[in-house]
Amino acid sequence: CCTVTLQAGCTGTWTSGGVCTVNPCGTPANDDCSAAIALSLGVQVSGDTCNATLDGVEPAPSCQGLHGKSVWYSFAAPATAAYSLTACGSAFDTIITVFEGTCGALTQVTGGCDDDACDGITPPGSGLASVIATLNLNAGTTYLVRMSSFGTAPAGGQFVLTVNNNDFRITIIAN
Repeated sequence: CCTVTLQAGCTGTWTSGGVCTVNPCGTPANDDCSAAIALSLGVQVSGDTCNATLDGVEPAPSCQGLHGKSVWYSFAAPATAAYSLTACGSAFDTIITVFEGTCGALTQVTGGCDDDACDGITPPGSGLASVIATLNLNAGTTYLVRMSSFGTAPAGGQFVLTVNNNDFRITIIAN
């Protein structure tokens, strides 16, 4: 996940440029539920679960009993509407789970879990990435979104995640 080269005489690890650092491959900033990073509607985020851990407050997803390394995001629904969350294009077998509540007291949102729903064709090889095609969320509620890897042993990897509003439509009227 993170390639580190040890340099002779360096008590830390060596990264490009010959600078000794303590741990360039540390855990992601949003490794714990309490450090969730806010998602914006329609804006794709890139992340990595490679050095993530399980934080001890993570309930198992209903769509897959085994989940591994995970990172957390939050999403404040701007309107009561149907939303979609997609990780198509991710580099590993992902699971998306959406929760209500607070860290340590989370409840999975009905329909808020997916494992392996991308078609595997668009983009090629994406079949193990996750898509929640329709999820009804309430305006003003902040939801916690967990991106995790399948199983307890996989290394995880790089992913992309986007939240879209399914109810938003552009109508073109020709005169």
